[in-house]
Amino acid sequence: MNSEKVLSLMAETFNVERGLLNEHTSQKNLSPWDSLRHLNLIVALEDEFEVSFEPEQIAIMTSFATIMEELSKSNP
Repeated sequence: MNSEKVLSLMAETFNVERGLLNEHTSQKNLSPWDSLRHLNLIVALEDEFEVSFEPEQIAIMTSFATIMEELSKSNP
C-alpha cells in the first residue's frame, strides 16, 4: 500500500500541510480531523484505492496506522 499517497489524501482532506502528517497522525492529535472530514477521507480512500469499507472498518480508521492496516486487508 502506498503510504505516501494516503498521507497526501489526508493532507488534502484535512487541509493541512503534508509535512504535518506522519505515521503517528490520528484523530486525537490532528484537530481538523472531525467526523465530516473523516467520512470525506474514507470516500477519497475508497475512490483512490478502488476498495469499499464496511461500517465497522470505518469506525476504527481513526489513525494513519489503522487506515494502512484496513487498506491492506481490503486490497491485499
